[in-house]
Amino acid sequence: MKRLLNSRYQLSVVGFLSFILIMSLSSRLYGEDVRGVTDDTIKMAIIGDVTGPVADTWKYGIASFRTYFQHINDQGGIHGRKVKVIVEDDRANVALSVAAFKKIVYRDKALAFIGTGQGGGNIALFNQIEKEKIPNIPAGLELRLSSPPKKYIFCTGATHEDAAAVLMDYAIRDLKAKNPKFGVVYPDIEFGKAGMQGAIERAKFYDLDMHREVLNVGALDATSQILNLKKAKVDYVIVQHIAVTAAGLMRDARKFGYEPTFLGTQWVCSQDLIKLAGKGAKNGYVSNIYGQWHEDTPGMAKVREITLNYHKSLDIMTDSGYFQGWVAAMVFTEGMKRAGKDLSGETLMKAMETIKDFDAGGICGTITFGKENRRGQKYVRVYKADIEKIRFMPVTGWRMPVTK
Repeated sequence: MKRLLNSRYQLSVVGFLSFILIMSLSSRLYGEDVRGVTDDTIKMAIIGDVTGPVADTWKYGIASFRTYFQHINDQGGIHGRKVKVIVEDDRANVALSVAAFKKIVYRDKALAFIGTGQGGGNIALFNQIEKEKIPNIPAGLELRLSSPPKKYIFCTGATHEDAAAVLMDYAIRDLKAKNPKFGVVYPDIEFGKAGMQGAIERAKFYDLDMHREVLNVGALDATSQILNLKKAKVDYVIVQHIAVTAAGLMRDARKFGYEPTFLGTQWVCSQDLIKLAGKGAKNGYVSNIYGQWHEDTPGMAKVREITLNYHKSLDIMTDSGYFQGWVAAMVFTEGMKRAGKDLSGETLMKAMETIKDFDAGGICGTITFGKENRRGQKYVRVYKADIEKIRFMPVTGWRMPVTK
């Protein structure tokens, strides 16, 4: 009997120890199963256009995202973990965006990502982003990305619709346009249609008409669009496009003796525009939700200090995409720091919701998120092209569309 009790006691002890071991292993395996996070690494991804029609714009954002996290890693990482940046090329194509998303989730197992190459890709991925609980800072600025709010999507800038409105406000109220005739040139894709719709809505606000012209991304000739704008006597042209295509539009305008005031939105704001358009950019204004490399703000001073520590050439800092990638990296870093060691897609999302009045040092307006707020900041600044200095100079402070 005593031997039987001893055997039962020994079995109980073995069973208890086995249970403890299994629970320990399960806990360890669970930690390893957190997508994108190990004891020493965090995987962050970019889905963008590397080889497609807007690659010239995307190269800046990719460079800044990598540079910022290289700096973070050299400072010791985030709670002892180093950040690994994964880049996937979607060529600004919605089908390829979906394929790239599946790769970063199921093969690369990234914690979070910025992108896709254009807003349509993010919109197509709404349900999958929610299902996989993967925080996303979109490159697109379409209103649909943040309104109504999506749980895992965090936008860091004003919308294309707001940018078009601020530009029209500036033309009418600051430039004192008399009986202005507005037109908008845009590509027939999600980002283009967002800016076009914003321009139309703002025209209604001022009881004005809006002439429309479609111009494809990468188009080498804008003759027909220029002749149509000239015939319609449009004197203020909103350009909802990328810098390279906008530069061709401005060059063709000059070729036909047409000199309207061009009002470019976010992706037109690049020194490449002035270099390519030359004198065609002399009547060019742009809106931007981010500052410029040469500006004297604490945030830009830090950008310059860190960037020049890793890069000898200044070519990568000439486009607003550089600062968009930088701000996205800053915001993700702040969220990961707040989430602590227990990092996952869910804890990162909840931590980012707590970001209030985050100061980017003048790179952009202060950023605030919340459970019902996924549009972090709503401010836009207007710049004018200086063709001698080959840069954009600010002509306003940070603004939102006027309401009356």
